[in-house]
This record gives sequence, C-alpha cells and structure tokens, in this order.
Amino acid sequence: MKLDSIAHLARRTLRKTGFDLLRFRSLNTVLAHHGINLVLDVGANVGQYGHELRELGYRGRIVSFEPQQQPFGVLAEAARQDGQWEAVHIGLGDVEEQREINVYDDSRLSSFLTMGGETAHFNATQVARETIQVRTVDGILGQYLRPDDKVLLKIDTQGFERQVLAGAEQSLGRLAGIQIEMSVAPLYDDQPRMEDMITLLRSKNFLLWQMMRGAADMATGRELEVDGVFIRRDLAQT
Repeated sequence: MKLDSIAHLARRTLRKTGFDLLRFRSLNTVLAHHGINLVLDVGANVGQYGHELRELGYRGRIVSFEPQQQPFGVLAEAARQDGQWEAVHIGLGDVEEQREINVYDDSRLSSFLTMGGETAHFNATQVARETIQVRTVDGILGQYLRPDDKVLLKIDTQGFERQVLAGAEQSLGRLAGIQIEMSVAPLYDDQPRMEDMITLLRSKNFLLWQMMRGAADMATGRELEVDGVFIRRDLAQT
C-alpha cells in the first residue's frame, strides 16, 4: 500500500457516521516550544496520530505501539516509508504479561476493558479476542531513548490509560510531557474519568497545558472524550 493511500485510510478512520475526531493544530506549537524530539505513540491503531504529527509539521522521531494484528499491518507499512518512524507490535500496561484484548469491528475502540455506558452510541460489535504481549514503559523506554531526547508520551488506549501510566512510574522524570485521552462520559467499565486523570497527573508533577477535543457525538453535541496535554512541572514553570 502506498503512503498516500495509507494516509488517506488513516484520515478516513478518524471519521465515522455521526462522529468526528478533531485536534487543535496548536499541538505542534507545544511540541516545538518544549523541544520534543521523540514521541512514544501508545495505542497507535493504523497510524492516525503519526500522520497527524507529520501534517502538523513535526519532524522528530515517532515510536508507535499497536497490539492488534490487523491495524498493526497498516501502521507498519506507514512507518517503513518514514525514516523517523518505528512501529512496535506490543501493548503497554502496568505489568509485563500476555493479556487478551477485546477486538471490535471499529478497531479504534478495541480495549482490554469492557464497553459500557456511552459506548452504545458507537454501535460497535465485538468480533474477536486477541492474546497480545504487554510490556511497560519502564521496561522498554531504554531501547529508544537517546541522551538528548525530550519525550512526549501519548496514550490512547480506550480506558487503559491509568494502567499505562502505572507502568511508567520510574520513567516519568524522563518525560517532558504526556498527551492522554480522558473520558468525559462513561465509556468503558472501570475507566477513570477526566477529573481523576487530571488529579493523578498533577500528583505526578505534570501540569495541564492544553486541552483538545476528542470524540463527540455530532448528532447531539455530547462530548465523550478529550485529550489533555500535560507538561512536567519544572519545564512548565521555566
């Protein structure tokens, strides 16, 4: 599949009937201001976020992690055509283990957690379960980190974000920022809400820097998810 076809597919998967995923273009300003030159893209799916970064003008390194077999194939092809982009076929969480993921017909919604609450709006159907390898950020960061890297950890794992953060406890001091998807409406069972994630990250010395719209029900205007960009406190106060 050619790069332009992959990019088209990635953009198309951002939009489904009745829903839209939007980002503020000012994200690139945040990355440039803080000198971010390595993005760890956790929950990459087919590479939507990586393509978006390139369209925004980011030219640094991207390492994308995607556990599902089918989306990873598309992601890996995109990364192969970009010398600064690497695709890794694993999931990330709080412990290193093999774990089953619930796979939905819309692969963006696949999760270790069970759908509940407002996800009924997505009209998604579970089609399979896959056993995947789960690592932790603490366990893999050293493979990709260079001495001069300033790292943004982006987490979009459909309700599993808190577990990914728990597996990054020893690495937080090496992160310049964290971009994380946060639930406004209840979407998955046992998923923390937006206010809980903001409090958790504040306790880890990361300050909210930017909010970006995520998934919304365009028919009703109901906001379902937002992305928060957090900067490590000492960098934010410089």
